[in-house]
Parts: sequence; C-alpha cells; structure tokens
Amino acid sequence: MARGPDAQDLWPLTDSWGTPDPFPQRFDVQGTLDLTAWLAAPRSLEFIEETYGWDAARARMTKLAEVAQGLLADALGADLTTVGGSQAPAMRLIPLPAGLATDHEASHVLQRRIAADTGVETAITSWDGRGFLRLSAHLYNTVSDYEQLAEHLPGLLTP
Repeated sequence: MARGPDAQDLWPLTDSWGTPDPFPQRFDVQGTLDLTAWLAAPRSLEFIEETYGWDAARARMTKLAEVAQGLLADALGADLTTVGGSQAPAMRLIPLPAGLATDHEASHVLQRRIAADTGVETAITSWDGRGFLRLSAHLYNTVSDYEQLAEHLPGLLTP
C-alpha cells in the first residue's frame, strides 16, 4: 500500500481517462477494457472443430508452414540447417542475410519497413546477433500469401 507524499508519484502503466486524477483514483480506470476476444474465443474454437476438425486444421497449418518456409528460404538463399526443427507446428524460422536485424531495435525497424513496403505483417526477431523471419501459418493463410512475400522480400533486405 502506498502512503504519504510518495503515493502521488505512482502512475498506472496504461495511460487512460483517469490519469489526471489523484492517487489512488487514477488506477480505477485502465484504458479500454475490450472483452471481445474473451467472448469470441469459445465460439471460434467450436467453429474450427465443426468446420475442419482440430487434427485436420493442425495438419493443414503444419504443411502450410513447411511450404512457406521453403518458399522464403529459396527466395532469400537461406540455409535452413541452422534453424533445426520447430516444436510449434505452425511456426517456422528463416535466417535473414548476415548483418540484418542483429538486435531488438534493428528487428523492429526491418519489420516496420516490410509492413510499409509490402502491406504484409511479419515477425522479425534476433538471437545471438543474427536476424530471423518468424513465420506463422493459420487457416486463413494461403500459399499465395507466402509467394507474394517471397517475391517482394529479397529486394527489401539490404544490410
């Protein structure tokens, strides 16, 4: 519990309508509470089971992730032996050319540039000074989505 003059130096992590209020009232309203995802999740899970069946959905996402990884690795001339397998069935890594996305900030800069130039949201990450493109596949993705990225991505990757 906060007491005394130090209490007025405490601020919520989320800036919201209550920010101008004194402590502790400024903690009472934390941003916009959007329950949509919580309410939609059960029906979404039922829909996938009813429409595809979870085993078939997982198999499709796994195969799509494999195909996408191959397409993008070929487009970038990436060596996939350095990334090994994936414990996440619908996710894959593709090593980026040396010198790209070597740290957290450089990863974000490249991710924003890819989004701005292609309209495609990607996940770029770095580990141990090396950049990687992290792919995810879901039922709403298609091979043509990854073909489009494979066509445009090499021209965007300059160290």
